[in-house]
Amino acid sequence: MLNRKPNPSSPRWSSGLYGIVTAIYRKRPVWMVSFAASEANLSEGLRAACAATAMLALGNLLQDPMFAWAAIGAFWTCLADAGGTNRARFASMMGFAMLSTICGGATAFAAGASATLAALAVLFFTTAGAFGRTSGAGRLHRSRFSRPPRAS
Repeated sequence: MLNRKPNPSSPRWSSGLYGIVTAIYRKRPVWMVSFAASEANLSEGLRAACAATAMLALGNLLQDPMFAWAAIGAFWTCLADAGGTNRARFASMMGFAMLSTICGGATAFAAGASATLAALAVLFFTTAGAFGRTSGAGRLHRSRFSRPPRAS
């Protein structure tokens, strides 16, 4: 789509939209498109896939489609694992478990009241999580991936 020329017979608004999309595409950060295969961690990916698949298989076995939400939760839990020492991993996972339980319960309670409150709760908790990431768990992840090798 982005390497094509705009169609001259297309409506005027679509060529304007094409220009906006092209400008955004050209100004994207490098990290959005660069990925080295050496940065991929096969064991973490397999663990996340197995956790999510186990929940989906259990839901299929029990004929309960609500286990799809458990599969998403299992995948998110694998993403929340900060790595490092057992103490750091325990703190990271317990923090994630408590916060996701509290925030999920509050959002479900809000969803029972009205769709507007549910949307506001999702907006609030998503924003809080994004801002919390800037100073909280990011330090654990950065230290895990950018730790200099030990001298032999």
